[in-house]
Amino acid sequence: MVIEHTDPFAPPPKPDPGLIIANVNAHRFNERLLRSRATNFDDLAKSEKLHRSYYTQVLRLAYLAPDITAAILKGRQLSGVTAAMLIEHTHQRTTLGFT
Repeated sequence: MVIEHTDPFAPPPKPDPGLIIANVNAHRFNERLLRSRATNFDDLAKSEKLHRSYYTQVLRLAYLAPDITAAILKGRQLSGVTAAMLIEHTHQRTTLGFT
């Protein structure tokens, strides 16, 4: 019998603090964007003391597929997935191995 495709000999999941922080920041940035009266990303990025391009890249993480976000929060992302990979790649499932 297979229950939830778990391997009893697999190492326990290990949440990656960098991935979690990137996701938290993305959702915080998104909330500020939705509530802000700022007319452009430059103002929001400056308020965070970040470059506009980095701010928008992190902001995109707020729109990761829910199952990918859940896997990251549970520490079940594939080995080697980093915050930089999440920020740089837009093809979520293929690039991050969630196929």
